[in-house]
Amino acid sequence: MIVVAGHRIIAAGAEAIHLGAINFVRKPVDAPALLPLIKDAIASRLAANHKATIGAAPLGMAAGHRP
Repeated sequence: MIVVAGHRIIAAGAEAIHLGAINFVRKPVDAPALLPLIKDAIASRLAANHKATIGAAPLGMAAGHRP
């Protein structure tokens, strides 16, 4: 998640990061500078999703399931 805000309040940026934002951008947004931030956010989300699936039970399986 990327948060865009019009305020120059550092506390708001710190809170956004604490709540899960990948980055905090102040308005006005520099469009060319935003593209790498978006790519990083997507890569971060994909990595988190991949980590969450490692070691997970296959579909249709549950803890305690015996064939």
